Amino acid sequence: MDYSILKNATKAHEIYPLMEFLHDLMADRNYSEVNNVLDNAPLEEFSLASLSCLVRSTCSMKRHLTSWKAGRDRVEKELISRGEDPQEFLRGLYSDRTPDCAAIHEILGLEAP
Repeated sequence: MDYSILKNATKAHEIYPLMEFLHDLMADRNYSEVNNVLDNAPLEEFSLASLSCLVRSTCSMKRHLTSWKAGRDRVEKELISRGEDPQEFLRGLYSDRTPDCAAIHEILGLEAP
């Protein structure tokens, strides 16, 4: 895949080539290639929308992808390097991490533990 087309992708039709590429790999159960993308894709060439698409479109297959968490963490680092808040972009993709109990209590309006 030519990742350079994703640099300025912000609309669905511009991100579609990445989604189609990943979908086809996963449909073929080519998890090793999806792992390769998660490990080695040049994230600096991805737009913010493309970064989100990469981890969100592969999340449902993460049990088959040995590189999914590392790929998500690479995306997180790329977002931070751009001055973005990864917690906002990657909301819901941190189920493997220990939750921040104080933050959860604050959200629920409860007294902190």
